[in-house]
Amino acid sequence: MTRSADSSVSDGGSEAPPIRVLFADDSGAIRTLARYALSPRLGFTVVAEATDGREALALFEEHQPDCVVLDIEMPGMGGLEALAEFHSRHPGAPVVMLSGFSDQAVTERAMAGGAAAYLDKSSELMKLADTVRTVTAASAAPIGPAPTPTQDVGISDLTEPLGVITGLAALLQSRYGETLDDAGQTLVTHLVAAVIRMQIMVDDLLASSESVVEPAQSQAVPLDSVIDAVARPPGVSISA
Repeated sequence: MTRSADSSVSDGGSEAPPIRVLFADDSGAIRTLARYALSPRLGFTVVAEATDGREALALFEEHQPDCVVLDIEMPGMGGLEALAEFHSRHPGAPVVMLSGFSDQAVTERAMAGGAAAYLDKSSELMKLADTVRTVTAASAAPIGPAPTPTQDVGISDLTEPLGVITGLAALLQSRYGETLDDAGQTLVTHLVAAVIRMQIMVDDLLASSESVVEPAQSQAVPLDSVIDAVARPPGVSISA
């Protein structure tokens, strides 16, 4: 698949363009996790999100992403049906399939249907960035290495793990909320509240570190006048 025009390499050729991803999943918690897994800091941008396959197909036409990520279990048009449509309409578009359960038969169906990769989102979602990068590079020109975690590490890097913790807590509530007792629900609520407080602290630190400091102003001064001012005490005139 050809990379879109707005993701061309910079004039210097040293900075890779972001990988543009369309993500489809009916779970808001999973979409939140995906946004953090595919963060701009790692070289991605999620150009659109869908809650079913039909919406994903329409958004693909609008945004022309570099890669599509589809959940298998979605209301309306599910992931496997949408995969068949993508493979028919856009055979060069790499599609990564996600599932909330591990099933070899489903995996084989997805791969046979033209999926570029398959991930179990209950245990492999943190592999999403590497997987998308790999399948996108395989379907287009090489896009260069991703930034390593040691590059430009700063306060902003704290936001990624905080977002993952928040998303995992939301996923825990949505998937196992009915089985948690009152104490369990209280613990999850406290967890989310603590992460939110931490996020506020990080945001405040970022705001402080990014405040603009006016540069020192300098101007030329005649050296003779400086020497004269130092050598001659105030109020004393020296006649010729």
